[in-house]
Amino acid sequence: ASTNTNLLYMHPEELVGKSIWEVLPEQEAAQIVDHIQQALSSGEPVTTDYSLVIRGQEYWFSAIITPLQDGTAMLVARDITDRKQAEEALRESEERYSLAVGGANDGIWDWNLRNNRVYYSPRWVAMLGYEEGEIDNSLDAWFRLVHPDDITLLQVDLTSHIEGETPHLEREYRMRHKDGSYRWVQCRGVAVRGPHGKAYRMAGSLTDITERKAAEEKLIQRALHDDLTGLPNRTLFME
Repeated sequence: ASTNTNLLYMHPEELVGKSIWEVLPEQEAAQIVDHIQQALSSGEPVTTDYSLVIRGQEYWFSAIITPLQDGTAMLVARDITDRKQAEEALRESEERYSLAVGGANDGIWDWNLRNNRVYYSPRWVAMLGYEEGEIDNSLDAWFRLVHPDDITLLQVDLTSHIEGETPHLEREYRMRHKDGSYRWVQCRGVAVRGPHGKAYRMAGSLTDITERKAAEEKLIQRALHDDLTGLPNRTLFME
């Protein structure tokens, strides 16, 4: 049977003598009745969450159903709407993040400075020729793949940004592919800071710029060498 949800705002004495079918919508009433029967048969309290639309707005409640010695049950419900809305907002945020990571051409990294663990997205891992699970979630796993000539500058840039000396991280360097070759990448990132400015998290992207670097190298080669002979031209000699 349909129920006027405004009954929820009646004084307790106005609810005395009414069945649960007169207080709740049919679907929610059936859910509660099912849990009441479960509590009575098991002799143990049962907890259930349910939602109601009240004056056009959805509210969430958590009910604890406790069996009593006389064969009846006591139900105590509390409003958990704020908690449910926060959980839903978090779920949607995580879903958007997951979609962004999955659809991005760039690799994503997310460094938790509190436990020193780093999340590397599937694209970040695949960009270097690896499968998921082949690169562990440590910072060393990242640094081990950086070209020896580039690692110091990257570490200096990371430290400078974490300490608040730069507005963001941006560095181009080489990383070793699984096949042994080196790929040029561009790393960007920004730190998340607490109330006192201390960084506790840092996240960013990794972009493969190998083709761009190769094109730049060709332009430099053409600018400084003769196209026919390949010999250094006058510009190179003047430098």
